[in-house]
Amino acid sequence: MIQGRYKIRTSTGRDTGWIKNLVVTGPNSGIGLITQNLVAGATNSPVIDRAKIGTGTTPAAAGNTDLQTPVLSDILPTTGLTVVTPSSISLEFFIPDIDLANGTYTEFGLFCGTRLFARSIISPSFTKETGEDVIITYEITITP
Repeated sequence: MIQGRYKIRTSTGRDTGWIKNLVVTGPNSGIGLITQNLVAGATNSPVIDRAKIGTGTTPAAAGNTDLQTPVLSDILPTTGLTVVTPSSISLEFFIPDIDLANGTYTEFGLFCGTRLFARSIISPSFTKETGEDVIITYEITITP
């Protein structure tokens, strides 16, 4: 089983606590990217290299291919803060105050290039305020 969870915290100390994330299952996304790369000639590398945050409210579903209403795309993982163990991965994404408008955000997703890996509704929603940098810590765990 592949599970994801994340938390959003701000430079002012606010923290959402852990929120579960759905790893999607389409043939060119999420779990499909992993299984396709277990055979010779694989062409869709499942490297998580960006995230998006948005304002959509439709619940995450296995067949999702993008966020419903992305607001900020191409949020890159923070260099040097990726931790890999045999059964888990931890990534951190840093969003400077200037890059994310003040407002309420309700969805988050991880991407392998343009292909969605995981999506979630942020519940309760997250409100970004003036002067706050945002740090998102994301964990993926693989268990038998």
